[in-house]
Amino acid sequence: MNLNNIFTEIIKDLDELDTVREDILKLSREMVRNCSEIIKSLHRKDYEDFKIKIKIIKEQHIQLKKLINKNPLYFSKYLWTPEQEYTEAVLFEAVLLNKDFPSSRDLNLEPLSYILGMADLIGEMNRMCLNMIREGKISKLNHYFEIMELIYDNLFNLDYPKGLLKNLRSKIDGVRKTLENLRRNISLSIQMDRLNSSLKEKELKD
Repeated sequence: MNLNNIFTEIIKDLDELDTVREDILKLSREMVRNCSEIIKSLHRKDYEDFKIKIKIIKEQHIQLKKLINKNPLYFSKYLWTPEQEYTEAVLFEAVLLNKDFPSSRDLNLEPLSYILGMADLIGEMNRMCLNMIREGKISKLNHYFEIMELIYDNLFNLDYPKGLLKNLRSKIDGVRKTLENLRRNISLSIQMDRLNSSLKEKELKD
């Protein structure tokens, strides 16, 4: 029997797959970490840092796809998380600078990664809005909230089976709860701002 030769070939192929997998995991972790860092930069309004690091992330994404395309059957699952983080970072910058969203095709992203990243964007926008409320900066809250609602409505209307959309539905449920809580916080902050303005006007008159 030729089992020895067969298993020699199998071990060689598996060794090659394992080496590529380790390269993918390393690059994926670096890409996710860089995305996390530029999102923090965006919260600080440090757009220069974003411009520098987004170029690195784009190159990492190109390299990642090349590695994954060596055997998509094994490796495609490792693309979801870094692409979601990439989407979230790019769309967050677009929100802050009032730019049009680049599409999944513009970014060369898988559609599922893109919409999952868009759902995650709501979380970053919620954090930003809560920071604005704490700092008393309420002028643009309604504008950002409308964007979040528009994203939610479009995601909610995607009527496809779970096998295609993965965990999108659970993310959408979380987004709905986030929006409900934020709506209450925004309403309360606006009411408090009006009350404070009214009290100041009264003090001036007195």
